[in-house]
Amino acid sequence: MRLVDEHFAVDNSPIVEQRELFELGPEDLELFKSVDRMVVFCRGFCVFTFDPTDRFSRNYCIAQLHLAGGINLGCLSELFGLSYQYCSRILSRFKKLGVDGLREETSKRLGNRQIIDEKIGAMIILERAKGTSYEQLAEKIRFLFQKKVALQTLRNWTNKRSVAAFKEDGGAFSQLALEANQEIFENSETGRWHRNIYAGSMILYAMIERSGFLRPFAKHMREDFSKKETSASVHRVMLTLFFLHAIRCKSIEQGKHIVGKDFCQIVGGSFLRLQSLRYAIDEIVKTDGFDRALEAYFRDLIKLTEKGDRVYYTDGHFSTYYGKAVVPKGWDPRRQMGFKGRNTIYLHNSAGENIYLFESATNTSLATDIETLIGDVERLGMGLKRNTLFFDRGGYSQACFHFLKIKKKMYFATYLKNRKQERRIPEDQFKYCEIETEGGEKIEYRLFEGERRWSKCGSVRVIVLLADDGHQIPILTNNPYLKPETIAFLLSRRWREENSFKYMGRHAKGDTTGG
Repeated sequence: MRLVDEHFAVDNSPIVEQRELFELGPEDLELFKSVDRMVVFCRGFCVFTFDPTDRFSRNYCIAQLHLAGGINLGCLSELFGLSYQYCSRILSRFKKLGVDGLREETSKRLGNRQIIDEKIGAMIILERAKGTSYEQLAEKIRFLFQKKVALQTLRNWTNKRSVAAFKEDGGAFSQLALEANQEIFENSETGRWHRNIYAGSMILYAMIERSGFLRPFAKHMREDFSKKETSASVHRVMLTLFFLHAIRCKSIEQGKHIVGKDFCQIVGGSFLRLQSLRYAIDEIVKTDGFDRALEAYFRDLIKLTEKGDRVYYTDGHFSTYYGKAVVPKGWDPRRQMGFKGRNTIYLHNSAGENIYLFESATNTSLATDIETLIGDVERLGMGLKRNTLFFDRGGYSQACFHFLKIKKKMYFATYLKNRKQERRIPEDQFKYCEIETEGGEKIEYRLFEGERRWSKCGSVRVIVLLADDGHQIPILTNNPYLKPETIAFLLSRRWREENSFKYMGRHAKGDTTGG
């Protein structure tokens, strides 16, 4: 950095000189914004502070950082959120006119360009509250006020008004304070409930804090300092994704329907939508440290969801793909045919909570994917010995059984495949067995268990369940300790995993009809 020394020439014109102190780099600067203050830090020390509406101070700061600190205009434009050409004009005016060149008279320019006046603005607010589209608004303004307003102008005006109203309500961070309104409490009755539109988000924030959802990303990812307090920051993007899922948006595309004024209250400020959000996610995934952050996140999730019963479920779910990228085909159960897409493998605990997932790159069989799954969670610190893994017939494979039992010392339970019709058991040989659930409900099964067999993976049991319609369902397991009714009960609860996805798909689409 250099000192500014001003003295006068013979004709009394000011001469500005810069004296060098030390060199600066973009990594030495940080910009912090609040509702009424902008602060520039250099190597941890405050060097500039000014009001966000004070353009003169901002321009002076830019000129000094470039001339005295040697920071190039590209870095300064990113730091202050301005275009490179705008910063270049600031510097040119300063060199030509001195301090007077930093002053900006914008009131007249903005007044001449003003299309949306108070009457039109009031109508826009009223119509948007009714759900009127921007296309209908533009047509209505053209008919009533004889003014042609572009759709993008309407969107920009609405967004700027939402941000301004948000700042007037207390800024990006005060929404978490839950400050008491004295007038409401003084006039309220004791024991009476009062509506709080952000109470649900506070519960979710408590869950975020307890689970440490953001902690791995803040610890392992180093992002661009110019994005830390913007809507493209890792913190803001991850919160946006979290709450989009929390309010049951099926996809990023459905984020266009959310109310920006309310949503920015719970994510801590302005947020990204649609393609801008997709681009931000792509940038985050490419950031150094993302893989370590994701690994730390799953480590925390595994510890948090530990039930202590050593029971886990796994299954694969196919998602079709309609883009242009080269993607292998997989089996689409809805179409009953091969289709482009990805097979995602999930691991759930006994309560049906998802604790790990990965995409099968080549859409291999579940039996092969189970080996990958076990290897992944083992590296994440999960204890596997004597755990029981439940899965459907897609994982039925002697190689998979050998891998689980011999290599990993685990137990498994699945449905027996290729059972011949002549092996049906007479119904009088089935015994009535009863089991009580954790909720106190009693469930009755009719079961038959034959003698244990020896196979390449050791001793196995075949338990046959007699359904109400007379259908016999054979179950294969190598767990020697669990009772037959417990095995049947736990395998039937594998549908908790399916119900979890059914619930998300049903409610994320906003309907109550299922499907």
